[in-house]
Amino acid sequence: MQTFSRHDLTDLFRSLAERMAAEQSYLAELDGEIGDADHGVAMAGALPPRRAP
Repeated sequence: MQTFSRHDLTDLFRSLAERMAAEQSYLAELDGEIGDADHGVAMAGALPPRRAP
């Protein structure tokens, strides 16, 4: 069984934050098809990229 450390979790969230920021326009475009096109902004703001101390 593999273990999942807190460092792995930190790396996972950092990766998600970077991807959300990079795909902000695309997420907004997708949301625009069925909503108000603010999903990219909301997701990028919810997970701002940060470096661990």
